[in-house]
This record gives sequence, C-alpha cells and structure tokens, in this order.
Amino acid sequence: GGEEVVAGRLVLDLATRQVRYEDVRVRLTQREAELLALLMRSANRPVARGDLFDRLWAAQGGASLNVVDVYVGYLRGKLGEVTRRGGPAIATVRGRGFMLELAGQPS
Repeated sequence: GGEEVVAGRLVLDLATRQVRYEDVRVRLTQREAELLALLMRSANRPVARGDLFDRLWAAQGGASLNVVDVYVGYLRGKLGEVTRRGGPAIATVRGRGFMLELAGQPS
C-alpha cells in the first residue's frame, strides 16, 4: 500500500482511497479521501471550514465555501457504518468548523 493516515483505529490508505475500521471497508473518491485525511491528521481538534476549503478547493475556482459542507455530508454517509460501530464521527463545531471525534478518547 501507499501512504496511510491513522486516527485511532481508523486507517485511510491514500493510494487506494480505502478506509478501514475493524472489518468495515469503505472506498472514497479522491476529494473525499483528501478531506478525510485532513480531518484525521487533526483528530479531536476542530479544522476551520475556510481552511479545508483553502487546502482542497480554492485553487480550482468556481467552488463556494458550502462545498465543504457537501463533502462532509458525503463522508458522514460513507462512514455511517464505522460510526455505528463506535468508530470516529465527524462533528460540526459551531463557529469553528469540523472535527473528527475519536470515540472513547478524551479530546
């Protein structure tokens, strides 16, 4: 495999864009994987919506800030089974942005 990003027991393989959590496997799009990697690298710390936008979308032009919310929604859908099993969830932090919460680990 290529580079892996690890947060708790959640593992993202950037080469295959596959997320693993215990026996759950989820395939992501390139952009979803990039977004999740940013959130995983800052696990339990909020990442500002504007920062996520600047890192992933600003260079393209034509996108608006709410594209971040749309992709967070996609990720929440795809990670639903992970979250139901007690794995990480993407929390909205009011006025701050988004945060990958590692379940059972104090932030």
